[in-house]
This record gives sequence, C-alpha cells and structure tokens, in this order.
Amino acid sequence: RNVATKNPDRSDASLEAMHKYYDQLVALEVKIPSSEVQIPFKWKDAFDKGSIFGGRISLTVSSIGYEKVCVLFNIAALSTQIAETQNLDSEEGLQKANKKLQSAAGIFTALKDRVVGLIEQEPTPDLEPECLGVLSSLCLAQAQELVVQKALKDSMKDNIVAK
Repeated sequence: RNVATKNPDRSDASLEAMHKYYDQLVALEVKIPSSEVQIPFKWKDAFDKGSIFGGRISLTVSSIGYEKVCVLFNIAALSTQIAETQNLDSEEGLQKANKKLQSAAGIFTALKDRVVGLIEQEPTPDLEPECLGVLSSLCLAQAQELVVQKALKDSMKDNIVAK
C-alpha cells in the first residue's frame, strides 16, 4: 500500500504501482467477505489543506470498497498530473496527455455513479458526486482543448476546428 499511495512521482511507473495495488484489492475483496474486513483505511480529502483551527478532513473506514474508491480517485488524479507533464509540442505528447485526461474523466464518472453505495457513510467533500462530476467535466474539457490545439497546429480549416 505504501509503495502505491505514499508520495508517488508523476510517472507511468507510479501509475502502474497504483493499478497493481487496485488489482490486489479486487482479488482480496473476492476472497474475504466485506463483513470480516477489520483493516482501517484512512484517507484525507484531496482539496482540504487544513484550516486555521488545525487538522485536515479525513475519513477512516474498514472497507475494501472504500479503499478501492480512494485508490481509483488517486489513479485519476495522477493521470491528470502525468498529462500535465507532457510535451504538447510533440504528436506523442499530445496523444498521451489526451489519453490520460480521458482516462481520468472516465474514472471520475464511474466513481460519481458508484461512490455513495460503496462507502456506506458520508464521503469526504472530494468524493461527493457533484465534485466528481465537475472533475470529470474538467478533464474532458482539457482533453478537448488538446484536440483543438492539434487541429490549429495542423492548420485545419476553421469549420473543422469549430466541430
């Protein structure tokens, strides 16, 4: 868990480690009934940087489903960070950034549709369906912007760029 979730760098190797950890959680969930899981999983709100009163919003739940939701959220977040590091002047960089942003949007959408049932209690603000919907829309908008940039770079006609 520590390798996959503690301070990952913005690399495909870190993303792969998170994917492997998620796959292990899926396999574990099949083998152990959720009622028997006694492992507390603690996650902090992605957007809460603390307040003047101290502390950060966090939630601890003994549920593999909750851990899976949080890992998927972090996979999507890391995908957006990897997209941000790409060289957008190259064809390969544009394509990789676009693919990462679309993947993140899909994960945020899937979480939005399922998070409330998987957590079984009030989620942190970053896992609220409204927040996940905004994150998904933002990722799709950024991916679309890359498509427009490519079209402009390739000197496509204005009516094609507008589509």
